[in-house]
Amino acid sequence: LKVFQAIVAVRQLHRICENFSNSNSSDETRLIFAGDFNSTPDGPVYEILSTGLLRKSSSCWDLDPDLIADDLLARTMIMWRDIYLSLQLLPSRKGLNNLTGTGCTNHTRHTNAYGEELGFSGCLDYIWSDSAMLHRLAPRPSYELLNKYGALPSRIAPSDHVPLICEVKF
Repeated sequence: LKVFQAIVAVRQLHRICENFSNSNSSDETRLIFAGDFNSTPDGPVYEILSTGLLRKSSSCWDLDPDLIADDLLARTMIMWRDIYLSLQLLPSRKGLNNLTGTGCTNHTRHTNAYGEELGFSGCLDYIWSDSAMLHRLAPRPSYELLNKYGALPSRIAPSDHVPLICEVKF
């Protein structure tokens, strides 16, 4: 589902950019798409955003074996029809540029009801663009600083996400 959400969001942003460009021919429009994508660099959301396509071997295609066609509403199928017909991100068949890399953006730890310490440390947040180029990227905190108070959020960081800050040029 996250892959489809990413595709729909990028296609809608692309349409908005095209409509703006068509009505303002003297202005060039750029697409910048940033946020928490809940996808690691080896996941299908990252794959489709970075390459523009989703491989047939992607784990995204592994469906619940108990799912039958009647479980899917016709209305949903019509709504997603263009995505099912062609799982490409944009008509250009190109992906977006990841401006901020894949360094750690999330570092969490917690103890579950059984006393086991669990957590995640990795990259889930990105800034993508269709044509902007990275000029400067603010450094991320070191692993030692992220771990100083156990994990994020902490006394020094109010979120479980590290801020991504960059300057772009067109």
